[in-house]
Amino acid sequence: MTLTLDQIVATASTPWWTEDALRDEAEGAALSPLSERIDADVVVVGGGYTGMWTAWLLKTHDPSLDVVLLERDECGLGPSGRNGGFVHGYWGQLGQLVDLFGPEKGLTVARAADEAQQAILDFCRGSERDLWLNVAGITMMSATPEQDTIVRQSIAVARRLGVLDEVRGLSGAEAREFCDSPRFRSGVHYRHGATVQPARLARELRRRAVEVGVRMHEHSPVTEILDSGGRVEVSTARGQVRAERAVIATGAALTGERHIRSRVVNFSSHMILTEPVPELIEELGWTDGVGIFDARMFVHYLRTTPDGRIAIGSGSGHIAYGGRINPSLYADRQAVARARRGLEFLLPSLKGVGIERAWGGPIDVSGDGLPFIRPSRTGRVLRAGGFSGHGVNPSYLMGRILTSLVLGRRDSWGRLPLVRRTVPRFPPEPFRWVGGNAVRLSIARVEDGQQGDVSVNGLQRFVANLPARLGMKIGTR
Repeated sequence: MTLTLDQIVATASTPWWTEDALRDEAEGAALSPLSERIDADVVVVGGGYTGMWTAWLLKTHDPSLDVVLLERDECGLGPSGRNGGFVHGYWGQLGQLVDLFGPEKGLTVARAADEAQQAILDFCRGSERDLWLNVAGITMMSATPEQDTIVRQSIAVARRLGVLDEVRGLSGAEAREFCDSPRFRSGVHYRHGATVQPARLARELRRRAVEVGVRMHEHSPVTEILDSGGRVEVSTARGQVRAERAVIATGAALTGERHIRSRVVNFSSHMILTEPVPELIEELGWTDGVGIFDARMFVHYLRTTPDGRIAIGSGSGHIAYGGRINPSLYADRQAVARARRGLEFLLPSLKGVGIERAWGGPIDVSGDGLPFIRPSRTGRVLRAGGFSGHGVNPSYLMGRILTSLVLGRRDSWGRLPLVRRTVPRFPPEPFRWVGGNAVRLSIARVEDGQQGDVSVNGLQRFVANLPARLGMKIGTR
């Protein structure tokens, strides 16, 4: 069935991943809301990957801890359940890590993400449920001469640091062995890469957290967080948790908090899903299911499903004013259209293929595209955010760091440079919204021009280059 763009946008509601994940869950599986005043050792706010990994890790490292988790809706049904399901660390951002932290610390972060990767793979393999784990690596493809430069830079950094075993450069012919598209000119293959069904992983993590004894309350939106008097008080409409420590991991909702609102913006990010096309996938030789993304600043990321569909996402949607989460972030016509154009550009043999679904929503993007942890003045409250569309692996990484910080352990995780680092500030409103969207549209226009789709003028090129001049990163690559 071929849908028009407006019909596709009209379907942008519950992600296909979520429907699949919930299909075999028991009726009435929701966890009860918080309805009383309780005490705990640690309270975690946010039932996405980061919050659930943190709660689960805390209980597995110290079973005596009383850990409470509060979620506004249902755990795992937000961004954690609607992303592309790409599980990979930071070898693709090695150059940026080195620029920010230096060679030694940059490599330390990349290798810590490898440990996180292995832990996630072990978690998936230990599940009785099929989480669609596919450990075939992740490949960045170049589709324009300008993207060739990005590929060469990635390889050059890896060569300089002696880690070419992690970052394998691909000629055009080698790139097309992964997926035989005429657009693919060169590429980089990252061996520590995998894909999962993101909502199945999130729901399995929810189940395992309950199993180890995390007290989890859904449909419990937090109304107030007080950090005084030696304890943290977290209130909901019907109850309250008093705890020694608190972890705030609410993703895009963090942009509304005064502590970090200048450090993050909310982009809309959307995916579309084709009808089953197993014969076209076979023709492309894309049979190992390797995850693919291009080298644009606003990347297209593509993957297959076990029933022969192709899912492609685009993190190029509009920026929300003041960090507000509004309905337009969940049905962004422009982002959906860009994902569809990206599919037909990168895989020309799929031109005209039927699109059955679309879904999306806000993602929290930091000023340099890397996540961060910000302790409160007292140190009792830790806020984690800024995943910038790369959350499956980094959410475990940050959960492991948060676990060490909460437990007061002076280990290698708590000393990683992602903690207490300086994150670039965005300008205040309305300049952030006006300027951010102008830059976003200019970058997208320039990248479309590089593909030969549109013409580009000098002003658009100038605006597109402003973030680099200011030392900021706008985008999802």
